[in-house]
Amino acid sequence: MNKRAIVGAVVAFLVIFKVGYVFHEILAAKLFHDGLGPGVQRASYFVPVIFVCFAIYFVLMAMTYPVFYEYFAERRG
Repeated sequence: MNKRAIVGAVVAFLVIFKVGYVFHEILAAKLFHDGLGPGVQRASYFVPVIFVCFAIYFVLMAMTYPVFYEYFAERRG
């Protein structure tokens, strides 16, 4: 893997991690709280666990992307 791909993956991870926070905690917090009720959501989130889960998600996506890209590029001709 080259340096450019690693930097791109880290930047994409940080952007999506921060956008997820903005969406879930700022934009849609009232909607989620009203729709789900106080018994479903936690009072506070354990951010390190969320961070690790996102990191695992990005590693899996980075591992599967080349496979799908090669498959569909091959089918295109």
